[in-house]
Amino acid sequence: MRKRFWLMVLLLSCLAALSGCSWLFDPGITLSPTQGAVHTLVAIRGRGFGNTQGAGRVLFMGGPTGATYADVVSWSDTEIVFRVPMVSTPGGVPVETTVGVEIQEPDFCYESTSFTVVRGILFQSSRDGNWEIFVMNPDGSSQTNLSHFSGSDTSPCWSPDGTRVAFVSSSGPQEPDPMVMTADGSGRAALTDSPYHIDSDPRWSPDGSRIAFASEWDLTPEIWTVKPDGTDPIRLTDFNIIGVFSPCWSPDGSRIAFSASEGSSENDARIAVMSADGTGALYITAPGHGDDDPSWSPDGQWIVFARNRTDDEDSALMAVRPDGSELVRLTGSAFAWPVDPSWSPDGSAIVFSAVLEGETLYNVFLLDLEAEAVYRMTDGPGAHKSPFWGT
Repeated sequence: MRKRFWLMVLLLSCLAALSGCSWLFDPGITLSPTQGAVHTLVAIRGRGFGNTQGAGRVLFMGGPTGATYADVVSWSDTEIVFRVPMVSTPGGVPVETTVGVEIQEPDFCYESTSFTVVRGILFQSSRDGNWEIFVMNPDGSSQTNLSHFSGSDTSPCWSPDGTRVAFVSSSGPQEPDPMVMTADGSGRAALTDSPYHIDSDPRWSPDGSRIAFASEWDLTPEIWTVKPDGTDPIRLTDFNIIGVFSPCWSPDGSRIAFSASEGSSENDARIAVMSADGTGALYITAPGHGDDDPSWSPDGQWIVFARNRTDDEDSALMAVRPDGSELVRLTGSAFAWPVDPSWSPDGSAIVFSAVLEGETLYNVFLLDLEAEAVYRMTDGPGAHKSPFWGT
């Protein structure tokens, strides 16, 4: 431990020399909170920061992305408030990152304690009058609008390293197209660009090389994949049925779970699994239950999905083994039309959206599998859907 401490001191001294400032270690410096997702507001409290920001900066040091500067919201002599910058969170595992306050006038740098960057929960919300992409901490705090778009942004999904978001966007008469943006909401780019077909449900492959989505490119919805830059579109399915929707990659990238409907009713949809190249499709749930929105557990042992018959009030989240065995019910009757389940990165919880008994709008909830308890994550105004947490 002592050796590690002095190595850290040596590293910080080298960084200080490169930046042209002296280091002042102040044990009175504290962070609140001490962990959070991208865009979380954090306060550094101490003394001697200066009444104005001037050339002072907040620097995230270490982690997969190296040194990253944060956006400062406010600055005073005793408190600096900033937003967590875009830091990579591979696989959703927390990344311990040392946060420093660099004050170049009067040539002092303050080094604080470590801060843990966690994978946030993406979701879509209509609280601002139209569907926008938001992110929040795993406890529901720091809900922040990422997309700020005048049209409709829905169905968000993290890239494997947590630095980009795939989603669906539409404006006016334009049919929805899959898009990609960075985790701070910048750099919007379309994966496909056609006003004549509907695209939906983008999901990143575990290695980040391709994005699967459902598309009416050839009149009926089928599963396609495309590179994150929009090139090399490949059609995976050709079932010639009513529609194929909601692709979800297995954790090792070898298989894709999806929902397929062979009849005109939503009740006809059921869950299937195929190889990542589109071969070997196998139905794992029976028809007639309205099964949709599959999500693979991080260990690859379970697939959670939404079961919602249009003529049956007894809807629920269900889980099943990838071979179709051990069907398990996860939610009770208090949640009407539960949809959009997504596993936490560690597999201990599932987020989903549903209409709570006695209400009319969708909200996001967290199912703690270990505690066997459900917690509410969002609460008006507007509706909140399509949470996405893990990869």
